[in-house]
Amino acid sequence: MQVFSDAVVGGEARSIQRGEIQHAEFVRRTMAAGSVGWFVPIAGRHAIYFGRQGKQHLEPFPTARIRQKKAAWSFGFPVPRVWTGVPGRPAGKVRLGGGRIRQEEMSLNNNNLKDAGLAPDTARRGHEAPAAIAVEGWRYHHVGIPTLAPRPGEQYLPGLKVYVSGFESSPYGIQWMRFDADAPYPEIIKTVPHVAFEVDDLAAALEGKEILTPPNSPSEGVTVAMIVDNGAPVELLAFAPALKAKLK
Repeated sequence: MQVFSDAVVGGEARSIQRGEIQHAEFVRRTMAAGSVGWFVPIAGRHAIYFGRQGKQHLEPFPTARIRQKKAAWSFGFPVPRVWTGVPGRPAGKVRLGGGRIRQEEMSLNNNNLKDAGLAPDTARRGHEAPAAIAVEGWRYHHVGIPTLAPRPGEQYLPGLKVYVSGFESSPYGIQWMRFDADAPYPEIIKTVPHVAFEVDDLAAALEGKEILTPPNSPSEGVTVAMIVDNGAPVELLAFAPALKAKLK
């Protein structure tokens, strides 16, 4: 059993606050240091990391303002403005002026909440980003729109049997796609617009999703997959670190 290290956990918490490491690496390091989860009471402006034997580390937030979240429900009890985290659960995040802390939200015991006549407040509000961004941490990449009409400047990708245009020049990430008649894609991809997100871990992002096309590599260093949500296709892309470094 890994011994909980107060010093290491605190150091990693400050590293992710400063933006020096990504969330996946933060979780890996804090787990290696013996942390099995954390609580984040927003009003108290600190995070509490804990180990299997009850040892804890309290890490204060930086002095920057923090965007508060509405009251949450955890373990079937109301906990005003608290975020909780357990490695391996869907991620939430708290934005800080000096960087970003991305917490992981603990699964709620919905059966207990229903028995008590309560339910967690999960509906998206008009000013909030969708959960793919606000919770999963995915990054918007582009919107792909199928078309039957040729467009100025389109480029043909023979290996994919599709003409594309607009991606490099659109300030909003709009990409037009004109497929060959025999392009080997599901009809929904060739007829319904899709939104695309960049993800850090494609395998993790696909867990529990309805997969339309399995992971594949259309070009070196790029892996993509398509899922279906609410009747619409969604593309997920992962870029190899070496490719990102090369393109900088």
